[in-house]
Amino acid sequence: MNREIKFRGLRKDGGGWAKGALCGNYIAEDTILVDYVPNPTRYEIGGWLEVILETVGQYAGLKDKNGKEIYEDDVFKSSFWNSVHVVKPEYGGLRVGARLIKRRGGHWPPQCLECFNPEEIEVIGNIRENLELINA
Repeated sequence: MNREIKFRGLRKDGGGWAKGALCGNYIAEDTILVDYVPNPTRYEIGGWLEVILETVGQYAGLKDKNGKEIYEDDVFKSSFWNSVHVVKPEYGGLRVGARLIKRRGGHWPPQCLECFNPEEIEVIGNIRENLELINA
């Protein structure tokens, strides 16, 4: 599967999510920098933004029914399976897992993100900003 390789992370300055290329640890031991891309139609280095290491997640290469990009640690619901999942790397990073958080009756849903129909899933948050989604 060919997919765009990019990452996102919460900015240390509180400015929300930064998306772009994952860069080396050049400033401090606890810092990973993301290459900011202000114009999504062409690659452009707009500067380096410091992000919180624990919030960095990779793009899964898929979008939900609303066209929203799906990243590692996103929480999505499946209308077909009547279930809620969190996106996590699985199988040595070769596939993107969809760990089940909760389901309501019926059959067990698939455990890989690629097994879901994108038209039947919707990102409802992520575990970095919406921890209550996995505890509900």
